[in-house]
Amino acid sequence: MLSFPVVLFWLPVLAIAGFGVITVVDLLRDEIIGLVMLFVLLVQPILTLLSVLAIRAAMTVLKVTTGSEIGKLGFITWRVLRFNVPILSTVVTLFGLSTTIVGLNFLDTTIVEDFTHVTGFASRFQAYFIMEVVKEFPIVLLGGWILGLCVGFAAMAVNMAGSAAMAVASPPNHHQIWGVGAQFFNIFLVGLLVWVLPFFAWLFMLGGVQVTIEDLIQMGSINIFGLDIALLYGVGLYVAWSICVMAASAAQGYKIHLVNDDIRRTRDIEEMAGLAAADARPAVDLKALRQARMGGVVAVDPYTLGGDDDEDE
Repeated sequence: MLSFPVVLFWLPVLAIAGFGVITVVDLLRDEIIGLVMLFVLLVQPILTLLSVLAIRAAMTVLKVTTGSEIGKLGFITWRVLRFNVPILSTVVTLFGLSTTIVGLNFLDTTIVEDFTHVTGFASRFQAYFIMEVVKEFPIVLLGGWILGLCVGFAAMAVNMAGSAAMAVASPPNHHQIWGVGAQFFNIFLVGLLVWVLPFFAWLFMLGGVQVTIEDLIQMGSINIFGLDIALLYGVGLYVAWSICVMAASAAQGYKIHLVNDDIRRTRDIEEMAGLAAADARPAVDLKALRQARMGGVVAVDPYTLGGDDDEDE
């Protein structure tokens, strides 16, 4: 249920970002090189900023943060870009490449042989042949990349939320690796439910593991000009909603981990205080005290007596 308030917070920001992208594309439609350069330079920072804002929207609903300081959003975005994004990209790439390589060996496909054959000779039509080979790629292998995204996000979600929480006037003092791996299982389970399972359900509705990009094109599922508008909007809204769900799970994981971290810190302080109190006075040898009272001679700190002496008298 938390995802729906997040949608209300986040969709206006997404609409503004989309309007800005459309405006820039419209202005630079004749400058392809400049458009590509802007895309390469700005796509990751923009996506990271949108992710931070989505998580902050969920944290605002949960009341674990105050209003954002616009001047600090740039610093937080850079913090996430230089730490979380490289780790997340590495995890996604490892899972994606591993499942792709293993899957191509198990599936009945000749895409590897065809790709090797096409790239083995120079031709003016080589790009066309490469695209034809790419169309043979089994869609099911994209599931490994989505699974890697779930694993990477689950590992970094609370840490990203901790960074997002610092975009306020009086930020919490979270160190760089604070919250890494926290609430991993719960967030990973949410990712399976909103990303992985819907992907495989959609895939098997289309025909199963043998469905390729070419099959989708023949079905008209990726024909941009012939794609049903309702389906296009439906897929887009679901993707946006799923991002809000994952942002909500990150914020909820942050709230839980923040409480657990406070409890753990309080317990550590109490244990340290107890040890300090125990070390403040020397330990009392009760056997030696009894022997002294029975006539033996022993040196005893007078501050350690008192209570026992009163009781004996």
